[in-house]
Amino acid sequence: QALYRDIDDQLAGSRPTVHLDTLKKNDRETLATILVVEDHPEVRAYITDVIETSYQVIHAPNGLKALRMLETESVDLIITDLMMPWLDGFELLERLKEDEKYRKIPVLVLSARTSEEDKSRVLSQGVNDFLCKPFKPNELLQRVENLLNMKATWNNSDPNALVINNTETLADVEKSILNKVEQLIFDKIDDPHLSIGYLADQIAMSERNFYRMIKRLTDATPLELIKELRLQMAHKILNEKTVSNSSEVAKQIGINNVTHFNTQFKKRFGKSPKDLI
Repeated sequence: QALYRDIDDQLAGSRPTVHLDTLKKNDRETLATILVVEDHPEVRAYITDVIETSYQVIHAPNGLKALRMLETESVDLIITDLMMPWLDGFELLERLKEDEKYRKIPVLVLSARTSEEDKSRVLSQGVNDFLCKPFKPNELLQRVENLLNMKATWNNSDPNALVINNTETLADVEKSILNKVEQLIFDKIDDPHLSIGYLADQIAMSERNFYRMIKRLTDATPLELIKELRLQMAHKILNEKTVSNSSEVAKQIGINNVTHFNTQFKKRFGKSPKDLI
């Protein structure tokens, strides 16, 4: 997957891909131009199929290429994924906010698949430019239309005119994704074969992008995060006094090597499991 996306990135070059074959020349000049920033070719194609009958569409496989395109292309709206190689959606939003020319371009953010509860919580805060994967075509079209209609009424003197560029909103999105990952780990905490691949699949991203996301949000690798949550769970179990030996604890958190568990637990908490039993 990583190699395929790198090749796709190389082939994309610095010039945008424009889909205008089905439109008449006069129509092209009146349509809004939408920049789709998405590293997965199939998702890019799907979004294009949904919106190209109503809008001009150009593509970028990551945030870095998107910024290059903005130097030469006039864009009315940006649709961007959050998790991408080279320059991800969070970093792209920061760059847009810092640039006087780009900060007023409305942005529709696509997030990795989260729960309906997470989606409702974020949307309930007034963010109308955040859409979870998977999404319905009609929902995508409606969001695009709403953002373009709102563009004319925004107060352009407001540096936070783009709601999604608000630091607190971005923090909520990041927290929602991280909470989802942590819950997935706890659900499989007793599985010694819990893998990075499984977690990445559950939130619909590549292992490489998943690694970058976790490192960005926690300053730890995915394996370090799993280890930390396992040890935290072990500490909770021991404090509840529901086990008689460290072997039982190790089994409940998916660690087969009891000696290794005892060593890591003492290193993390300053006491051995035996001290807490």
